[in-house]
Amino acid sequence: MPEGLYLSDEYRALSAHPLRELAVAELFSGQRTVATLAQLVGVGLSRRAVFYRAEIGRLHRIYPTVYSTTAPSLLPARARWLAAVLACRPDAYLSHRSAAALWGIRATSRSTIDVTSPGGRGRRLSGIDAHRAATLAPADVTVVDGIPCTSVARTAVDLAALV
Repeated sequence: MPEGLYLSDEYRALSAHPLRELAVAELFSGQRTVATLAQLVGVGLSRRAVFYRAEIGRLHRIYPTVYSTTAPSLLPARARWLAAVLACRPDAYLSHRSAAALWGIRATSRSTIDVTSPGGRGRRLSGIDAHRAATLAPADVTVVDGIPCTSVARTAVDLAALV
């Protein structure tokens, strides 16, 4: 090591686990810079490490269990939509006005994101309109650009009830 070069404890911790850090980076890059606490723990971070990274500004808390490497005010719409879906139940889907915007059917300027889950309403979170569907058949849901969402047909039906 060159004389006078100081390595922070944080850098030492990162360099001690380069494969874990690579897994964390791949997770965020594959999901529009957003990930759940459970996903981060799944690739090797402890809950404490996630909370510490949020505390020092390396991660940003978007919802109680969703974090991003991008500041919330800078997240593009698709990242915000994915974060909202991840924050709700595991079987949640982008829906209604938000899905219509994702599909390019109808633009929306709403800051609130529509998410539908089968059965119960799921978690009530600020900025998310949680909708309930008695059932969501496989034909009613899909994944568009990495975002679980309702199909075009289901989105049109949901949208008709609102607009």
